[in-house]
Amino acid sequence: MKLFNIASILILSLLFSSLTYADEGSGYFEMTTRLKTAYNLTIDFRLDEAQKLINDEKRQYPENLMSYFIEDYHDLIKIFVSQDKATFNELEKNKNYRLNKLENGDKSSPYYLYTLAEVRLHWSLNRSLFGEHVTAIREVKKSYKMLVENQEKFPDFKANLKGIGLLKTIFGSVPDNYQWAANMLGLKGTTEDGIRDIRQLLAYAKNNEFLFEKETVLLYSYMLLQMGNEKDLAWELISNPKYNPRRSTSIVLIQTIVGIYTGHCQEAITVLQNRPTDKRYYPVPQLEFFLAKAKTLRGDSDAKTHLLNYLKNPQGQHFIKATYQYLAWNELIKGNESGYKTYAALGISKGARFTYDDDKAHNELSGDMPNATLLKVRMLYDGGFYKKAKTMTASLSEADFLNKTDQRELIYRKGRIEQALKSHTLAITYFNQVIESDSNKSTYEGASAAMQIALIYEKQRKFSKAKEYYEICLSFNPDRYKFTLQQQAKAGLDRVQKRS
Repeated sequence: MKLFNIASILILSLLFSSLTYADEGSGYFEMTTRLKTAYNLTIDFRLDEAQKLINDEKRQYPENLMSYFIEDYHDLIKIFVSQDKATFNELEKNKNYRLNKLENGDKSSPYYLYTLAEVRLHWSLNRSLFGEHVTAIREVKKSYKMLVENQEKFPDFKANLKGIGLLKTIFGSVPDNYQWAANMLGLKGTTEDGIRDIRQLLAYAKNNEFLFEKETVLLYSYMLLQMGNEKDLAWELISNPKYNPRRSTSIVLIQTIVGIYTGHCQEAITVLQNRPTDKRYYPVPQLEFFLAKAKTLRGDSDAKTHLLNYLKNPQGQHFIKATYQYLAWNELIKGNESGYKTYAALGISKGARFTYDDDKAHNELSGDMPNATLLKVRMLYDGGFYKKAKTMTASLSEADFLNKTDQRELIYRKGRIEQALKSHTLAITYFNQVIESDSNKSTYEGASAAMQIALIYEKQRKFSKAKEYYEICLSFNPDRYKFTLQQQAKAGLDRVQKRS
């Protein structure tokens, strides 16, 4: 699953230890108490309060360069939330100004290379949001080299592991047909190595004060979700009561995303309905989309109202196609095929295909209208209402559907439901039926069925069987979501090859 594409993983590591070092340049790096507070407020999206503290620090201690480092997060958040090229153009001038400030800092400080690397990562993300991929990759390469150099110079500076672990995970999940480009750019690493770095960092944070602990948990939860094999752990980590969504918009955002994509729509709706909305928190209109999505999957009667609300105040081009898809779904399950077609046409013509949800929506709306019964099953499953979905499919058989596509989807849905209910033997039986029905190895359902069997075997520590099915998944040329499936299968193959 690629919710915001690879750039989205970068932002989660950047949105989010207190030592002073001798001044060998014209500036120094000190994470003062005031700047710690500003940093934590920034993580929680309380930008105005954070900016006031940063300004106070600049006035009193103009040579403390940590002020400029923390301030750069604000541009990152504003650009990411707005998805607006004009905002990017307006704020871009700040990048070189801040880099020049940081480059004049104390080179003997572990924060010297670290801050330069992180600011470059901020702007690599910003550029990737607007299609400036060549420049973004160049910035990523510089950042990675700086972080590795900093780790060699200051092996006890734990913050290095956050960025290094993130980038190794991304590099390691590049599909084989693009791996040559990553290698040529010197972008090397495995998902296993990246995850190990993050785990090492979290283990350290359990027994030591670590300013970036909350950020690391946010990042790690999202990485686990993206990799596909530890979704339960992702939810367990981010739903820890220690992280209060009533006081942090970043916690709301990640709890919501992980919740929706791990079958916890009920909990995600509760989080969203109780999210902070007062003026201290920087607004994130995308949260209205996620609430609308979760309510659609639960079958709430007011889901359409929330979908239309999002269209009144969208951010950039993100989630517009997906919103029209869910509006179309709402009409179809009520039996209104004409309404479905109207919203489907809007979903094809409007918005962009930057996010996983939007790309999926465009592809599906461009195809045949789904079977309304199977759509209801899918919605219940996607929302985490597995027992209701099983009850609905219990009376359905392949004979109830006229074409092979619907027949295959029914068996695939039954397999996913049994998998979610931990009936793994039955799930594998269904998934093998799906694979066997796809002799051309050309459908998403066939490739995903192989992926799900591999994940089950990996959980059971049957690594040779898991390897077999990851390779089967990679042998498919599916009609949808090929990149995402290959990324996850390759990451899985990396994991199990080291254990089989």
